[in-house]
Amino acid sequence: MDQILDDLKEIERCDAQDMLGHLRNFPEQLEDAIRLAEAFEIQDFKPRQIIIAGVGGSAIGGDILATWLYNRIDIPIIVIRDYNLPLFVDENTLLFTVSYSGNTEETLSLFSEGIKRQCRIVAITSGGKLEELGKNENIKLISIPKRIPPRAAIAYLFMPMVIVLKKLGLHDPEDELKVAIDSLKRQKEQMVPENPAEKNPAKQIALKLRGEIPIIYGGGMYKVVARRWGTQLNENAKMLAWFATFPEMNHNEIEAWASDDNSKKLTAVLLRDNFALESPLQKRFGLTKSSIFEKYTKKVVEVIAFGGEEKDHLARMLYSLYLGDFVSVYLAILQGIDPTPVSAIEGFKRDLAGI
Repeated sequence: MDQILDDLKEIERCDAQDMLGHLRNFPEQLEDAIRLAEAFEIQDFKPRQIIIAGVGGSAIGGDILATWLYNRIDIPIIVIRDYNLPLFVDENTLLFTVSYSGNTEETLSLFSEGIKRQCRIVAITSGGKLEELGKNENIKLISIPKRIPPRAAIAYLFMPMVIVLKKLGLHDPEDELKVAIDSLKRQKEQMVPENPAEKNPAKQIALKLRGEIPIIYGGGMYKVVARRWGTQLNENAKMLAWFATFPEMNHNEIEAWASDDNSKKLTAVLLRDNFALESPLQKRFGLTKSSIFEKYTKKVVEVIAFGGEEKDHLARMLYSLYLGDFVSVYLAILQGIDPTPVSAIEGFKRDLAGI
């Protein structure tokens, strides 16, 4: 097994801006985000719908929230990654505008439109124009810590929304949060750099994916996990990767996997749940693996038993995300790449702004 991932000096050299340090602190960041958000005050309000406005790392918290609460509250939760709000958004809407930097132009556009539609707005940001506009418009702000890469600030971009919904009496997450955070504290010890590759699930998956072009598949609550894995591989490992979902892929993509010779250049990564292996969804996973991927491409990585022993949905979902974050950083290290800089994204933003 490759020794690079067990060489702590090489890891420190590659990870010069300490992305692994941010990952290591994720459970504690969740606790800190809860404390921060508990101090937030909001007037009683029963929304007809909840909209989360954001893009990139600032939107993934909305995806987690919408997925987790899908069958837990009777109010629709929709994530908008664009410039405009749907026509139905009005004064009965709770609108979270989420931008870590506070300068994301899509989110600022949605914020301005939300003001015009008289939405109940909660802005979550570390500063920038969103903070400035929020103060000017007397909008409720939740200020989160600065100097964290947005994709590593997921605790602060997700947890404040959870606590706001709790304060509005829409969902009490206390027991689920405790189980999830306690579980993450235990499980992170399996994934940190000090744990050798032979016993480290994140390092083992990274070694399997080195040099591959992965397509990440998730179903049910793992749809958001598949998205997170794909985008973290893009940003941290600087590698091409995409995500797709079950059961949708059974109605279109499998035809291409079976017929296009380019499929042999790709690796399918299946995110499965050890607590739902007999469900119709998991039956599709197993059949697709054997009759399509193993038959036509020969390259498939199955990630199973997410969440260890925990049966709680939030605990399993957060662990799965956490595992993918570590995998993406270890893939960067295998390539000798610092995972933190995103020069292409920053350059594109400058070009877009005409700077």
